[in-house]
Amino acid sequence: MSNFALLFRQALGRFTATNRLFQLVLANHPDALIVETVQGLESVLGAPLPSGAQALLPDAEQWPPGSLVTQQHAVPQPALGQLPITPQLQRGAADDPFTLFTGFRLVITVLSDQAQANLTELLGSTATLQLQTSRSRTVRRPFHGHITEVRSLGSNGGLARYQLVLEPWLACLRLQRDSWVFQEQSIPDILETVFQDYVGQGQLTPAWRFQLLDRSRYPQRSQVAQYQETDWHFIARLMYSEGLFGWFEHTDDRHTLVISDRQSFDAACQANPDSPLRYHRGDATERQDSFQHWTERVSRQPGRVRLSSWDYR
Repeated sequence: MSNFALLFRQALGRFTATNRLFQLVLANHPDALIVETVQGLESVLGAPLPSGAQALLPDAEQWPPGSLVTQQHAVPQPALGQLPITPQLQRGAADDPFTLFTGFRLVITVLSDQAQANLTELLGSTATLQLQTSRSRTVRRPFHGHITEVRSLGSNGGLARYQLVLEPWLACLRLQRDSWVFQEQSIPDILETVFQDYVGQGQLTPAWRFQLLDRSRYPQRSQVAQYQETDWHFIARLMYSEGLFGWFEHTDDRHTLVISDRQSFDAACQANPDSPLRYHRGDATERQDSFQHWTERVSRQPGRVRLSSWDYR
């Protein structure tokens, strides 16, 4: 399938795109944006990312640090009779680009006949990238998300080129740092409490569900603290500590975070209509969707962990 477009102007003078490998549908945006290229990364939350994925990850310098890493500097001041301690905000391991990845990230280059588009209006809005597959030319595979970054790449007097970044609603959790103490709640309950804070916030459309073998087996924690930590780093830390992971299910108007444990993950994979996988040569004339490249990495991991903890009571 080739990525070509049949472009024509309607009576209103707007471009229309038909018969494309990719189509981008923007909420509350009538002007057509013609998809030129798409570079994307989608993965299960909690799974290791390939080393070559760093080019598609968020720039850590553009986001607030995930947690405050403070270094104490004691400077004697005899006149005050004290040693003031000045915390300094420094970037640490929590700000690695790999820790900013929230499930999927699509970098989309588009063409528009509007050279003076209002980029601010696009930020935060929902969009659906539709992918044509071998199963149908009319029923497309959707990737629904929020536009988190917009960049103007210039114009040639006829068409303007823009770059959009499509990410899940979880990406907005990277923007808020908070401090809370959760008492007598299980980890799934704490996750839902954090997620509920984003319901009805602006254009966000948060949706989630749990697919656990037995939710009752997750004990209530007497106390869980979030201290000056972004909501994203906090919920990711809790998920990983309990062995939970997640992925997104997409429809044309919503993407839903599914949080699961190891026992229920196999059933979710078997429900994928695009399985089983097929391998073939790198040829654009193939009639079926396939993998063109696959790498395997094997490493030893701890099989059992024993930790001691302190009792704050």
